[in-house]
Order: sequence, then structure tokens, then C-alpha cells
Amino acid sequence: MQYSQSLAILHPMRSVVEAKNNLSALIDRALAGEEIIITRHGTPVVTLKPIKPKPPRMNPADNATAHSAFTVFDAWCARLTVQVQTITADINAARARSVTVLC
Repeated sequence: MQYSQSLAILHPMRSVVEAKNNLSALIDRALAGEEIIITRHGTPVVTLKPIKPKPPRMNPADNATAHSAFTVFDAWCARLTVQVQTITADINAARARSVTVLC
């Protein structure tokens, strides 16, 4: 069995002439999820498939929400940094006060 024949079992193929005459219907079928393979002289040459939509652009309101979320996160990071610095200073001070006893 040739490649094109085995492929035809999995996915119905259309000739260029047939695709040209039924392009609108084939586009609808591709948009519905069907894989459309177009052949030239019996050899598969093109797959008709939908284009993936681009993600929607953020509108200004979404951008303001994201900006405020980053502002809150930045403030949280700043507070955490101060807390870590305070704890580090306390540990270093405790180490400086400790007495080492050698036996």
C-alpha cells in the first residue's frame, strides 16, 4: 500500500480541482476540525487547516489591573526584603555576642 493510499484511509483527500470547486465547504469542514488534504496527481501536497487565533490584546483597563497587581507584589517584596535584612542583622548580632568556650 502506498503512502497516499494509507493516508486516504485516515483522512479523506481531495484533488485540486475538487478543492477549487468546493473550497467554501472544505473551509467550513476544516474550521469544524476535520483535516482536509489536497492532492495533485494523487500525491498529497497541502493540508487545509484553520489558523490559530491570536490572543486578544489587553485593553487599558486590564493593563491597569495588571499594573496594580505588580505594584502590590513589589510592595510585598520590599517588605519581605526588610524583614530578611532585620533577621539577618539579629542573627549576626547574636553571633557577635556569643562566647566561644574552648575545652
